[in-house]
Amino acid sequence: MKSEFLHVFPTLVASFDLSDEVDNDMLIKKMEMAGNLDHGLLENGVSSYVNGEDCFLTRLAVKDLKKSIEYYLNEYCLQGGIAPNYIINSWANIVSDKGFVRRHRHEKSILSGAYYPVDSDSCLLLENPNTVFHMTQTNVNDTIYTRQQLRIMPTAGKLVIWPSYIYHQTEINSNVKRYTISFNTLDDSYKDAINRR
Repeated sequence: MKSEFLHVFPTLVASFDLSDEVDNDMLIKKMEMAGNLDHGLLENGVSSYVNGEDCFLTRLAVKDLKKSIEYYLNEYCLQGGIAPNYIINSWANIVSDKGFVRRHRHEKSILSGAYYPVDSDSCLLLENPNTVFHMTQTNVNDTIYTRQQLRIMPTAGKLVIWPSYIYHQTEINSNVKRYTISFNTLDDSYKDAINRR
């Protein structure tokens, strides 16, 4: 009898190295002057996020990073078999000592992402979206079918892209500032919303 094991319903999370493409020193200077305020999802941190309307990448002319994100966003969409996506908003987060980002997901978006201009020991934690349906099973090994979360260590130049429906948060930060540029996307079916940005 022939056996078959199907790897169905996977979730695509992608990571790209942009360290040779972005001026991270200039980016950090722009992040520090982005008009950052307290934000409910951040503990001991500030953000340029204002009601999802801001596009940090455009407003502060971070052209090298925006161009690179758009390129790798296209790579993600090709790999995932989905329509091309476009950045609809972006913002800067700066988290200080003992700070963290609370658990959340990004509604009204298809894909979300984070870019890290410096190393950090505060990992991004992405939750397995299927875990809620594993009602009674007992996991005995960490496999692609039982893993409950993915830990991603921020390193200078790393770009991470994932579906916006995935809940995520960060670990508690150490005494070094944690810098992140985050963004959301939509596709052509939302062209009017995109053109307003």
